[in-house]
Amino acid sequence: MSEKIVIEPTTQPVTNVEPLDRAKGFWEQYSKQIIYIGSAIILLIAGWYAYKNFVVAPKEAKASELIFPAENLFAKMSTGGFSKDSVSLALNGGDFNGKKMTGLLKIASQYDGTAAGNRANYMIGASYLHIGEYAKAIQYLNDFDGNGANQVQSKAYLLLGHAYAE
Repeated sequence: MSEKIVIEPTTQPVTNVEPLDRAKGFWEQYSKQIIYIGSAIILLIAGWYAYKNFVVAPKEAKASELIFPAENLFAKMSTGGFSKDSVSLALNGGDFNGKKMTGLLKIASQYDGTAAGNRANYMIGASYLHIGEYAKAIQYLNDFDGNGANQVQSKAYLLLGHAYAE
């Protein structure tokens, strides 16, 4: 009724060369394109890394160094009041506590795209608002991005609301 199947062991390896032949054929046909695409990906990654570490990082460090005195002056103005002279000094730069200070307008224009340039936009907008130049305040406050700092962004929206109300 039932047949008995006998499997005999073999010592010869079983080779299925069809997938290997297909892979070799694929490589022979598309090897140049694969190498070009791989090289392009590697170059893009290396270029991005070089740009980030050799262009953006030094620019960010320099901008942070330049904005420090202006941030100190802005903090003093925030607690002591915004006078036209102090606002002019903060915006245009000059001599502050015996040291040369770079103005916020210069920092915002030369270091656009950095965190310091972004903070400069906020301080410029607030300064213009306090001296009554509402159109300029709106322009700079619109350029400001809180980058996830919700409290600062909400303060910028509040200042924008005041500027639009005037």
